[in-house]
Amino acid sequence: MQTVYTCSLQFPSVHNSSPIQEDIRKWVVGWYAKNMPDVLLAVDWSGGFECNSTPNHQLSMKVMRLENVQDEMMYEYRWRYPDDRDASLFWRTKISVLSSDQGVLLTLVIRIESGESVVIPARPMVGTPRIIRTLISRGDAQVGKQILSMAPKSLEASEMESFLDFLESQDRLLPVVLVSLEPNTEKPVHDAKKLAEMVAGSAMVYLLESKWAGFALTNEVGKALSCFNGAIRLYWPRFSRSANPRAHQLWMAPELSKYSTSVFYGELLNLISSAAAYRYVEPMPIRAFRTRFEQHRQLLLKEQMKVKRDYDELYDEWCKSQQEIEEHLSLLGSSIAENDFLKQEIENLKSENKNLKENLESCQAYSPETATSSNDETETQEPDVFASVLEAVKYTSSETKHILYLEEAFSSAADSPFLKTGRVREALLAIDDVAGKWVDQLNGGPLVGSREERFREYGFFYKDNISETTENKWGDEYKYYYKDRKILFASHITIGKKQANKCLSIHLFWDDDNSKVVVAHIGRHKTNTST
Repeated sequence: MQTVYTCSLQFPSVHNSSPIQEDIRKWVVGWYAKNMPDVLLAVDWSGGFECNSTPNHQLSMKVMRLENVQDEMMYEYRWRYPDDRDASLFWRTKISVLSSDQGVLLTLVIRIESGESVVIPARPMVGTPRIIRTLISRGDAQVGKQILSMAPKSLEASEMESFLDFLESQDRLLPVVLVSLEPNTEKPVHDAKKLAEMVAGSAMVYLLESKWAGFALTNEVGKALSCFNGAIRLYWPRFSRSANPRAHQLWMAPELSKYSTSVFYGELLNLISSAAAYRYVEPMPIRAFRTRFEQHRQLLLKEQMKVKRDYDELYDEWCKSQQEIEEHLSLLGSSIAENDFLKQEIENLKSENKNLKENLESCQAYSPETATSSNDETETQEPDVFASVLEAVKYTSSETKHILYLEEAFSSAADSPFLKTGRVREALLAIDDVAGKWVDQLNGGPLVGSREERFREYGFFYKDNISETTENKWGDEYKYYYKDRKILFASHITIGKKQANKCLSIHLFWDDDNSKVVVAHIGRHKTNTST
């Protein structure tokens, strides 16, 4: 027998398992209504039962509870039925539902076994059971600290820091499937919503909403561990930025295009389910409850054995008493002289016999049968390959249409020791993109809105001004000659922080008259109240 699928769900806010058990009942009854409409399940779902009325089908439900413990009990469902394509294979499903003051904990384990000893391949088709999708659709199902969802979670560039914290968290128990957009269509190669539905309970699905989100991811983990240009990547738990890229499978867009959505997602689910089945351990609360229940059952058995021993002893005494009565009655006929004495002895023995009968009847009222009753229940991204900030600025300046570079921009870039030179190129491209929308607005097009908000969408920290204190004390450091006059270049983007090799500032001026963004400084962070 081989385990092919496992899933554990927690419902911390649920303290009555009845709605969950009703969903399980509807799932099983619905399966028979669809696949075997002539079968009528004549079982009492309110208590324990066993049903073997249909050939090769077995269905049972066991209720386990402890005496004098009102808020803790467990229901265990077992279901065996033949595969619909290979009658020699049988599916075994086991569902445990533990209800306690900590909420409800559910586990589902599916195994497959053969009914014949024959050497031929077994090709079972494993999918997420409908009951798991039904329970996750409630909205309160959890695995560890993560609340599960039937839909993919959108991921913006501004959310990358928190996403990476989650990705590297040692508390993460499920794999993360990350889906990126194909650059030409700006859509994923395969439907991300369908993927989230197919792997529900086994993995969590995230969708990169733009190429900027891909840029932000690559900037943090490097190209080898990133996901872009329509690719799909599987990040297993215990991921780190120093991980071997081959350990976290990556499927590029051309490879994905060779398969239909259902075929690829089926193979992905098989990969995840195999790992989950191999790693499955029944949750500690369920194991602990089983131990307590077994100890309780053993205690009841000992009490039953004690009652049986008492019953046997009383019965032996009653038999002896009967024998003595018979002996005394025979002596009565042969000894008239002892008649009065024997009569009195007989009366005494009868009285004793009556007491023994009453004791025997009391023991019979608590027979072994009675004592056991309670127990039956993105686009191609530029890596950081530029030798210097100046090289990155020169390379990008030929691509930007709306930016005018002052000579000081190049000289400050030449002086900058900033290491993430690819990030400089991304920032200049973002400025050019926002500037293009700003020019459209100047020409009567749609409003750009807050520039800070626009740059945040690209994953950059932007400010329109510097503080009043900074302008009063070090204002000349922020002024440059442009169009024969000295202008304050207060608008700026800051990348990173602290040391000069990890921090860079870009200062710019929005020239409304000429519809240009003028860049005067690309380099070391200027003096302000923090420095």
